[in-house]
Amino acid sequence: IRSVGKVVELARIVHDRHGMKSGDIKKERATANVIAMDCLNGLVSISRSSQNPNIVNEAISVMQNILIMLHSDNDPKHGPSHFEATDAATIQSSALRRIILILVSNL
Repeated sequence: IRSVGKVVELARIVHDRHGMKSGDIKKERATANVIAMDCLNGLVSISRSSQNPNIVNEAISVMQNILIMLHSDNDPKHGPSHFEATDAATIQSSALRRIILILVSNL
């Protein structure tokens, strides 16, 4: 599960470098964000279907890291950046609901 998070991190690095070279960083960041959203969606599915608490906890941890990365481009003083991840399938809110549900159930 940690390797899924690593894929997301490396996708961002590779696409950002490619965007700097090609001059189209916005397009490349959007591609990296699509990869992140796909991985996030998979982790939400794993956390829902697994009965193993170690797997669920690891999936939740990686989901949190991906969400932090996706929101790291947003500046609280100036609003969302032009790199904002599009989330037509509401994957981010689904991930947040899953994280909150796991946290509340463990209280």
